[in-house]
Amino acid sequence: MKEKQLQQAVLNYLTLQGNLGKCLFLRNNTFCGRITRRDGSQGYIKNNTIRGAPDIMLFLPKGNTIFLELKSDGGRLSQEQKEFAVRAERLGFSFVVVRSLDDILPYFENQS
Repeated sequence: MKEKQLQQAVLNYLTLQGNLGKCLFLRNNTFCGRITRRDGSQGYIKNNTIRGAPDIMLFLPKGNTIFLELKSDGGRLSQEQKEFAVRAERLGFSFVVVRSLDDILPYFENQS
């Protein structure tokens, strides 16, 4: 599955779970807009995130936070993403590489 298709499937699933009151989530690394500078050159505005930040931050009941990095089957973490994962896990957060929707289903199985 291509990463864009995986992203859409995960976002759809999380939206459904959010509508059921089972989670909150934030999508990182999103494009904000195109700008024209005073000199006429074109540029882009992106959300301010730190290098290596995950694609999605998932907030579950009881304060559980999981960082989700979406990757296609052959996709690999960048060095910055690896470093972010280590920092997050040192602070007690979970960092999960998601390659299919099945990778996030267990987090919702035991919720009522």
